[in-house]
Amino acid sequence: MGAAAPGGPILNEAVLDGLLELGGAAFTAEVIACFRRDTPARLELAQGAVARGDFAEVRRAVHALYGGAGQLGAEGFAEAAQAAEAAALRGEATAVHEHVASLTRLGPQVMLALENWSRGRLGAAPAP
Repeated sequence: MGAAAPGGPILNEAVLDGLLELGGAAFTAEVIACFRRDTPARLELAQGAVARGDFAEVRRAVHALYGGAGQLGAEGFAEAAQAAEAAALRGEATAVHEHVASLTRLGPQVMLALENWSRGRLGAAPAP
């Protein structure tokens, strides 16, 4: 899974379109709503764990972010989460910090892109 190119799309909309085709509008809206609801808390958890040097907690938080982002086509976000998880496993504090910082920067962009996709394809933004 490649990261979005700088200035490129935040979402691979083909992934979301496939989810919509597979599960329907209500299912897709629920998956997006869960991601939008859970991501801020997971990011905060990862940030706190980085500050404490708790790499096991970083791994748990970013692993969940990786799975959800990949399912929704947020490929750059998923790649950053996967890189953070791998760096945490290796105990590379600087890399963990950088990848979690990337997730923190990308998070709002992903949320907005999901909201815009939802408005265009589902007719309404998913609940936060």
